[in-house]
Amino acid sequence: MLTLSGPGITLALNPAAAEAQVVVIFDLDHPPGKSQPNTADERHDYAPQGESASGVIQAHDSYNKGDFEEALSQLRKLIADNPKSAPLYYQLGLTYQGMLRYPEAVTAFSRSAELDPSRGDVYTHLGEMLYRLGRYPEALTALESGASKGAQPAYTAYMKGLVLIELADYPAAIDALQQAQSLDPEFTQKVTYSIGVAYSRQKDPLAAEETFRNAIAMDAGSPAGVYSDLSLQQLLDKQAARPLHLDIAYGLHYDDNVVLKPGPTVSAVFPSGQRDFVHVLSMHAGYMPESGGTSGFRADGWYYKSIHNKLSAMDVDGASMSLTPYMKTGAGTLLVEGRTDYYWIGRKRYLNIIGINPSFSFSINATYHGIVHAGYQSKQFLQQPLNIFEDRDAVNGSVGYTHYIYSDDKRAYLSVDYTFDTDNARGDNWDYLGHRLSLSALYFFNNDFTLRFNGEYYRQNYSNIHTVFGQKRRDSIFTLAPILRYNLTHEAKLLLQYTHVQAHSNLRVYQYARNITGMGFEYAY
Repeated sequence: MLTLSGPGITLALNPAAAEAQVVVIFDLDHPPGKSQPNTADERHDYAPQGESASGVIQAHDSYNKGDFEEALSQLRKLIADNPKSAPLYYQLGLTYQGMLRYPEAVTAFSRSAELDPSRGDVYTHLGEMLYRLGRYPEALTALESGASKGAQPAYTAYMKGLVLIELADYPAAIDALQQAQSLDPEFTQKVTYSIGVAYSRQKDPLAAEETFRNAIAMDAGSPAGVYSDLSLQQLLDKQAARPLHLDIAYGLHYDDNVVLKPGPTVSAVFPSGQRDFVHVLSMHAGYMPESGGTSGFRADGWYYKSIHNKLSAMDVDGASMSLTPYMKTGAGTLLVEGRTDYYWIGRKRYLNIIGINPSFSFSINATYHGIVHAGYQSKQFLQQPLNIFEDRDAVNGSVGYTHYIYSDDKRAYLSVDYTFDTDNARGDNWDYLGHRLSLSALYFFNNDFTLRFNGEYYRQNYSNIHTVFGQKRRDSIFTLAPILRYNLTHEAKLLLQYTHVQAHSNLRVYQYARNITGMGFEYAY
């Protein structure tokens, strides 16, 4: 066990612990180790009356001022004259504790307990010193002795909880920590942080994340808030660092106006005007090995399938693959995604897209984050068009910027994106310039519920006079989509979602309204 101390805190590092999370002992509003009142009326407890009284007062004054060396010198002289004084050995232990000399403190507290087994405070401080030295079973025995004698109930329960964490008895540790909080509200944030560590150690990252967030929300600037934030980031980084990610999702949706729109970069065609239930299955696998440096790569694969109850001709199958090399610099991270997408409609080949999408991600500060992105795609439609003017094969280019704003407690974020894109199609009816404005907001209510809201406005100005309708097409598409997520377990999630699409166009045939309501299940590893 290695202990590192600083103003108001002590870190207890266990090199053998499987988890990297560390326990921090947060001292209260008194010097380290000081818990015994030192008023003039109480000083007489520490030595026999007589000539030693003045020496006891001087030792206490030196201790209270933080002059531990002077207090130690005075106490040694007093103990030489009073070798069987339990209170003097107790004060000697406190002094060694203040000097961070824990082995000597254990010896002094142990001697005090031998001379006077009735004093509970001695056992509480003895248990703390044994804990700091990594002697956990002995520490638990001492703290239980202190608790049986009613010594400092809140602090004793707090220390017992920390010891039980190291002994891997996490339910008992959480019970002891909650008891400390109920006995003294001053422990609330410190206890919340420590419970987060207990959850992290017992492999419950979802509960640990929520607990650390709660501790941060109490007071982000306090020592407990700072260490909760560090532990939260460490926890999230560890989850994100797994090289292989797998997830599968299933949803049942009710669509009141089925529209063929297989991919996010493909414009919708005529709405069907028909309602139908849709089964949606999606799978994703991502692999990102640890690079150990400033560069690396990520590989991803997706499969998507929608099955309509009645409109089988509108069923969509989609498969995608991407490879994204990245390089970290002092200013941010450069990523270059190479991607291909393939779609089938009604089991017939429909569309192939090949593209490259570079982006640069950077942090402005702890609250603001930005991404500059661009894209180049070649879209090849694999079915014969009605005529040369309806040929949708195209080259698409885009450029945009996304800005993220995080709340101080990291429980919510807002992102705003603007993207300009252009489609240079073979058929005159499908050339356009597009302006897309997207808004996304997310809020963590608690450990179980997350609400996400997506909104988008997409303006498409088509470049040529339509060969059938005799005017240039102008589309404005509004999309609103709230999603409520409930965490059944850390890996399994239940989703409730609603999507409303309102498409306006000066060509009435392209106007439509669409509502999709559904629920789904997602499992991620």
